[in-house]
Amino acid sequence: MIVSLDGSYRWIRPLRAEDIPFLRQWEEDPEIAYFCGRKFAPGEGDLGWWQAMLRERDRTAFAIIGPQRELIGDLELEHIAWRAGEAELRVSIGDKRYWNRGIGSAALKEALDVAFGELDCALVYLKVTEDNLRAIHVYQKLGFRKIGILPASERLPGLPRLVLMELDREGYYGNDRSAAKAGVGSTAAG
Repeated sequence: MIVSLDGSYRWIRPLRAEDIPFLRQWEEDPEIAYFCGRKFAPGEGDLGWWQAMLRERDRTAFAIIGPQRELIGDLELEHIAWRAGEAELRVSIGDKRYWNRGIGSAALKEALDVAFGELDCALVYLKVTEDNLRAIHVYQKLGFRKIGILPASERLPGLPRLVLMELDREGYYGNDRSAAKAGVGSTAAG
């Protein structure tokens, strides 16, 4: 499912079909695949992945955009459990020129505003490799807390363990970690 966003988001926009070749290219980078896993199943064509994204109600994707509105990465809320109000977050900055520049953090804030606002999630969780200390630090600054250690999934072959982290709506808004307490439409700067 593709969520339409109003124009007040600075760092995210709906993912578009023309973004897919960039996502595919970034996924072939061993360093990105190591930290972010793979979004495309082996043998899955780009069109099949995109059609599944459009039709499935339990996931949505956003493009992360840079200062010139160029595509630099993507965010996905997947495994959305509507009744439980939970979703898993996956994020990847594919354009390495934008690593460590704060844009990923700002994009995460906006995606969390959508998750807790428009999608009415009560809880967002994620999995991160235990050696990705930079990402863990960013997630903790946003209010995520470590809740467990898991074996690596099939999307991250060869990695021993993942840190499971979660953030609930109260923890996000209650700690003023969001760019705006109103829920949707913030303009977080990076």
